[in-house]
Amino acid sequence: MSKFYREACVFPRTDGLTGLAVSARRIPMPAKHERDVRRSRDKLRELRVSRIVAICGLEDATSLEHHHALYEELGIAWHFFPMEDTEDEPVPATLLPWLLTVYGQHDPASGIILLHCMSGVNRSMLAAALLLWHTTPAAAELWPSTNTHDGEHVLIAWMDEHNRAQRKSPYMLTNTRFRRYIADTCRPTNDA
Repeated sequence: MSKFYREACVFPRTDGLTGLAVSARRIPMPAKHERDVRRSRDKLRELRVSRIVAICGLEDATSLEHHHALYEELGIAWHFFPMEDTEDEPVPATLLPWLLTVYGQHDPASGIILLHCMSGVNRSMLAAALLLWHTTPAAAELWPSTNTHDGEHVLIAWMDEHNRAQRKSPYMLTNTRFRRYIADTCRPTNDA
């Protein structure tokens, strides 16, 4: 359980507040030892997590229920969005408005939002990109182009670079439908 939180990568905001963390690991299964619960509790406090956003399938949600007691003990709000990691279905139209609503309920001074899915790839990375783009003041100035020289969305390249600087496990965004959605949704207005 504790390795999940140890591997969280924190993305800064341009306004000086720390806004988002993304887990690069699988969602933790129930802790077998009190030591693991204690380490997770300590890491969540160290990161100043005040809100957790889980994006996973409905079947996976039941495996998350054992975490609620720990989150409640720490005063952490928990939100769940049902979504599969599939190339076969479009990104739900409700995802971005839902993320922005959750973000709007958040007081950045109270701590950070921790995003995770079940494998630490694709859905959490998609959510992080959407939130960073749509909540960062002057995002189009910070990431002025939609693509890097190798065709990667400049925001995803920035997230990967920031992640490597923190010496975390590399994030992967292998879902091509999610990549296209980011390219279509996170673009400067002059690129439209």
